[in-house]
Amino acid sequence: MTSILRRKAATIAFVVLALTLAGGGMAVAKPVAQPPAEAAQSLRQPRSNVQPPVSGAERAAAKAALAKGAAGTLAVGALYAAVVEQNPVTGVWQVTRSSHPGTTVTQVGVGWFSVNFPVNVSTGVYTATIGTTRNLYVPPSGEIAVAPRRDLANSVFVATRESDGDNRSLPFHLVVHQIV
Repeated sequence: MTSILRRKAATIAFVVLALTLAGGGMAVAKPVAQPPAEAAQSLRQPRSNVQPPVSGAERAAAKAALAKGAAGTLAVGALYAAVVEQNPVTGVWQVTRSSHPGTTVTQVGVGWFSVNFPVNVSTGVYTATIGTTRNLYVPPSGEIAVAPRRDLANSVFVATRESDGDNRSLPFHLVVHQIV
């Protein structure tokens, strides 16, 4: 009787091991697909290290943000910060948190943003990181770069990309610190 139970136990253990190795022993990560609209746009937008020209709508948004703020430039030691995220209902990229009223964002391409502050930030130091304010949510990994916005003294150009270099719009935090 004990030998029959041993054989059954050994057979069950062998079957469980075989099933584990065959089906459940390895996990393969499925790559995250881009939303269809962004995927189509990223095919038309070549990789580039050159900022796109400023559009009329972007220039108007920057002027409106500047009109809401105090005239002049940042005082030494002043900090301006903004969090840019996509509205989950409308799909529009917007400033969800900012240190000063009047801070806006204009999406100028897939992964390309112009963040407009209510003061001249052209001589500031820019720091950005991919991030979000949503609880229990970790944004996709990627890369981010910042630069003064071409022809707009109160704007910062932000470019977000996937780690392979393809443009992708990602949520981010941006801080401008005046040190001079």
